[in-house]
Amino acid sequence: MLKLMVPKWAVTWTVGAGLPSPRSVRRSAMSKSDVSVPRFLTVGQAAKLLGVSAMAVYRAVDEGGFPAVRTRGRISIPAKAIDAMEEVAVSEVRAVDSIEFTLPMRNGVDAGSR
Repeated sequence: MLKLMVPKWAVTWTVGAGLPSPRSVRRSAMSKSDVSVPRFLTVGQAAKLLGVSAMAVYRAVDEGGFPAVRTRGRISIPAKAIDAMEEVAVSEVRAVDSIEFTLPMRNGVDAGSR
């Protein structure tokens, strides 16, 4: 389980008077023809974005506490999952637990199992 902590400066900047949100700044910087925005991130890229070690992300994925796609042993992190965590953390001004964004167990098989 990883918790996404939102620093006070990020919340102040995001909800400040008339300032654009980081997401709108990011989107406005991209042109419509820019298709290089990845849908999936490597564990290293996700860890860097979250400010944690890659091993922390691997452990959270293995425990079923972090959304991921496993293909033949390779783990990919959906970029939308990181965006959703950020959105909830900023809009609700709270620490988000990554387990809130994982699938529940189905048919007795843990969503995080191989």
